[in-house]
Amino acid sequence: MGEFGKVLLLALIPAAGVIGGGLVGELMAISRKARSMALHAAAGIVLSVVAVELLPEAITVDPPWAAIVAFACGGLFFVGIDRAVDLIASRDGESWGQSQKRNLTRWRVKSPPR
Repeated sequence: MGEFGKVLLLALIPAAGVIGGGLVGELMAISRKARSMALHAAAGIVLSVVAVELLPEAITVDPPWAAIVAFACGGLFFVGIDRAVDLIASRDGESWGQSQKRNLTRWRVKSPPR
């Protein structure tokens, strides 16, 4: 197996995890608390990856405050996008969560009876 084959196999591992997690999420009833905990864990993993991989390089930036300003601008941009989505969804008279719930229940695979 060549180098490309090894890279391809290693790339299939997270792809299989995403597909498997999606299937589990569709076939099993998951409580709001469990979903919240999973999302918070994913956010923590992303922040730890950023801290380990990007911060050592960001510290070496010539003006050290530039990394802090860039991080703050990214956070403000995210909050702005979140508010814009809520504003657009509220034009229909419903919150973003309500419209997403309505759209998801239409396509959701029904769990087998227990």
